[in-house]
Amino acid sequence: MKKLVTLFLIVFPVSLFAQIDPVGAFNRYVVENWSGQFQRIGNYKVKGSPFLLGGAMPGEIKHQGGVMVKNQKILYNLHEQIVGPDMNGAVFQADQVIEEFVLYFPAEYSGEKAHFVNASRYEAPKGTAAYVQVMSEGKAVSLLKGYRIKIVPDPTNMMDKEFRLFEQYTEYYLFDAASKTFTKVKISKKDFATALKATPALQDKVKSYSGNVETMQDARVLVDMLNL
Repeated sequence: MKKLVTLFLIVFPVSLFAQIDPVGAFNRYVVENWSGQFQRIGNYKVKGSPFLLGGAMPGEIKHQGGVMVKNQKILYNLHEQIVGPDMNGAVFQADQVIEEFVLYFPAEYSGEKAHFVNASRYEAPKGTAAYVQVMSEGKAVSLLKGYRIKIVPDPTNMMDKEFRLFEQYTEYYLFDAASKTFTKVKISKKDFATALKATPALQDKVKSYSGNVETMQDARVLVDMLNL
């Protein structure tokens, strides 16, 4: 019995930790505890940060035609959709195009290793996040996650129309390699089937799939199956 209790104590926190929504956790922090500087954006004073999860994170960067450079402090500015090494709190932009990069999220925001690639690799349409996190990738289908930001009213200061906050949010995409189709989706079986309509064989597999498609883990299982 003692062994079972010990195993539960080890496994349960890891499972709970893996379910953390990094962006949701950061947005809650901004609303409830933000004590940083406001930024002037147009007519508004905006609290929060335009940087993914609020600032620089350790990681790696690969420029076009180059190799992955490790031990970097990287900023991803969601408002401007630019990425680069942290240069005194600003994004350093090199002349070369960034092909891909890796970020190690802080422990309080999931602690995950997030691999991003330039969205142009998937022929993403204009208006998509400039870089997408690869959640599952294969010869047939890729499941991708984009990070965006919008300026919304500050729920803690609704009376003053000048105050706003940066709200970070995520989008999900499916890339059909055969048809070169890049589609924004919700995590649902119906949306996945619609997104893959250009390749009937894949669409039929989704429609006949008996598992749930409600969470990111569910979606990864389905995409992995489609890539077999």
